[in-house]
This record gives sequence, structure tokens and C-alpha cells, in this order.
Amino acid sequence: MAFKHIVLIVVILLTAVLVVGLILCRPMGGANYAGGTFSFDAVTEIFVWAYEEQGDGADIQALPVTGSRAMKNMISFFDGRGFGRTPGSLFSHTAPTAQPGDRCWGVTFKCAATGSTLTAEYTGGVLTLTGRETAAVTTQDKDAWAGQLYETIAALYPEPEPPAEE
Repeated sequence: MAFKHIVLIVVILLTAVLVVGLILCRPMGGANYAGGTFSFDAVTEIFVWAYEEQGDGADIQALPVTGSRAMKNMISFFDGRGFGRTPGSLFSHTAPTAQPGDRCWGVTFKCAATGSTLTAEYTGGVLTLTGRETAAVTTQDKDAWAGQLYETIAALYPEPEPPAEE
């Protein structure tokens, strides 16, 4: 086989891998990652959690988001936003781990009519979407967006009660 043929075959293979990679990593709406038939317009329940990692393995309580305004606000963070798989997520399925001081959060959207769910989690700087499968994803201005979402979720938690005076 001539050198030109080998180079041509390598170029064709690299092009095919690049095209497949671009297709798999293209930005898609969050609903595309959900299991089953999912629409943000049909969401009936939302549960959220947020915490700053302390390294103590504390149990985090999920809060239900109630009220149409709060639900619309939470949905607005995701509806219409594109999420693309990270190239590393195509080959690795290890769960992200948080380091002490990391701000972590999660949101679960449920559609009662179809039984489908979508969960977004931000842990250790890694954003994952879970529906029919778990995928590490990225989005435009991910860290700033994740920070805003953390602040929004943290504000939903009730203020801790002051310690009782003795």
C-alpha cells in the first residue's frame, strides 16, 4: 500500500471520529437527557438540595419547591439552556467527588403525567444530568450559572433557629 493511501485512510478515520464526537457532544435541551417523555411545561414536582461540602458525610435534606412562582423560577434555569456532554463523559463513568468547601446542589424535576424525571447535580465542579442515564455535561458559563443556582436554592432553606439561651 502506498504512503498516500495510508495517510488517506488515517484522515478518513480521524474525520469519522471527530464527526461522531461532535454529534455526541452537541448541546441539547435538558429534556433530551430525561428518562421517558419529559417536558418542563409538564413538571408537577421539584425537589432541591444545596450544601457546602464539609467532608463529614452529613445527610442533606431535599426540599420540595412549592408555589408556581418558585417552580417557574427553578424551571427557568434549565428550560431553553443547552447541555452538551463532555468528551470525558464518553469514556468515563466515575461519579464526581466534592472537596471540603465546594458548593454542591441538586434539582429533581418530576412529571406526574408521564412518570419521567430529570435530575441535575453539581458536585466538585462537575455538572451531571440523570434521566435515562447519567451524563457529565457542560453548558454556557457553567460555573457562573451553577453559582446563581446554588444561591437560589440556598435561599429556599429556612434560617436556622438561634441556639436556646440557658
